[in-house]
Amino acid sequence: MSRSKGVSETTPVNPEDILDRLETLEIYEWDRAGNESNINYLGPSAEDFFDLFELGEDVERITVGDVDGVALTAIKELSARLDEQNALIDRHEARLERQQKIITDQRDDIETLREHLESIQTTVVQLRRHIDDRE
Repeated sequence: MSRSKGVSETTPVNPEDILDRLETLEIYEWDRAGNESNINYLGPSAEDFFDLFELGEDVERITVGDVDGVALTAIKELSARLDEQNALIDRHEARLERQQKIITDQRDDIETLREHLESIQTTVVQLRRHIDDRE
């Protein structure tokens, strides 16, 4: 793994844990105190972000890099979950196809049995007539 200049240590993160924490993070629309330009912002509070992820230098600011890191990690986990769901869907579709083939084969077998039963019934009727005629 390559390191950026000035980075002394890297530690792998658990994307599932990051996404689970991110799911609990409240997002707000807000403006800055004393803001006279009517500019609104969207995002979590710095305190909430720090409490959940313990990233950054203090609890009053969220750095873009930390937000990007959390977002990229969450995207990575969502992608992995989507891959798992798609694999599960593929397995279920294959199972349904196998079951549909079994059902189709059973319907064909039932139709064949009906035809045989009708043939047997016809033969029985003919035999009864033949016996009745002989008596």
